[in-house]
Amino acid sequence: MRLLKILNKPQEGQVLILMVLIIFAVSSLVMIPLLNFMSTGVITNKKEGQNTQEVYAAEAGVRDAIWKIQRVVPGLPKTQSDSALQYTVSGGVNGKSVNVTVSWIDSATYRVHSVAANPSTGHTGSIDSDIQIGNTGGIDLSAFTKFALTSPGTITTKNNDVINGDVWVPSLSSYSGVPPTGTINVAPVTGWPTAAQLQTFFSSQVDMTAPYSANTINVSQSGQSGPLYVFTAGSPTKTYTITGSGQLKGSIYVIGNVSFDQQTNLNLNGFTIFATGSISTGTQSYVSGPGAIIAVENVSFQPHVTPNYIFVMSVGGAINLQPNGNFVGALAGDTTITLQPNCSVSWTAPGVGNLDVPGLFNVVQKIKTWTIH
Repeated sequence: MRLLKILNKPQEGQVLILMVLIIFAVSSLVMIPLLNFMSTGVITNKKEGQNTQEVYAAEAGVRDAIWKIQRVVPGLPKTQSDSALQYTVSGGVNGKSVNVTVSWIDSATYRVHSVAANPSTGHTGSIDSDIQIGNTGGIDLSAFTKFALTSPGTITTKNNDVINGDVWVPSLSSYSGVPPTGTINVAPVTGWPTAAQLQTFFSSQVDMTAPYSANTINVSQSGQSGPLYVFTAGSPTKTYTITGSGQLKGSIYVIGNVSFDQQTNLNLNGFTIFATGSISTGTQSYVSGPGAIIAVENVSFQPHVTPNYIFVMSVGGAINLQPNGNFVGALAGDTTITLQPNCSVSWTAPGVGNLDVPGLFNVVQKIKTWTIH
């Protein structure tokens, strides 16, 4: 019996060794694919992280394009025949190069294609987005902002007036008085807007469902400094008085007339006051730019002014100019522009994004599509 026990001991050890070998073999069969899978997962996650960084950079490119669309930067297409705007974001985004293409789809839509690339790895990420802008009504006022004086009718200057800039009139007989320092462009005044077109443009910037109807618009109060839709039911020719001291936070669209009281001190802050009636400013009021004042009917512009660009337009009436100070900007009057004695008008470039008028500013209403590749 003792001999049998001695003989059986090596057999028990062999079985144990055999079991260990089997377990190791099975483990090898499982672990190698598992390790390979884990390695692949790590690589995949790393790539996804890298792609995410490129997508973030591409998103920054879309945001930059929206800024350019809003401000109608030079080279932005305005019609189907215009070439797309293509550019590289200066300095890149977080070490990624970003190339952007902005195409014109229709009068209310731009398409942005933004591609970001990692120059070290070659990984890329891209975003396609359709951007909807407010309906401009097919108008572009940018041409009129480039002349000191523009009128399809007549322009009259008087003693001691000074015109620093170019003038646009349909004939030489349409301009009288002191000669401008620039040139007189004699040509038909084309592209003149209608009242309905401007109403379409400015109505897209305000909440038409919540009209403001009080008699006084106090720009010192945030709720009245824009964007603001002013209308009183049954009173389309009502006159509203602008008062207070402050700057606009958005454009003001008025159904009726606008009058500035003598205490008004208004910074247009790049926005527009648009009235379907007339606009008149008090002789003791203060108005600073950049910005625009546009009326369908007559404009009487007589405030204290600062040397910042202001665009003043009468769509269907006359402009009477007699400011206190050197007027800097552009005047566009339909029937007549009359400068009182001792007036000074100096044109300068308004600058990108400083005027809230069609052709120089777009209102982005919403992002219609957003596709990540």
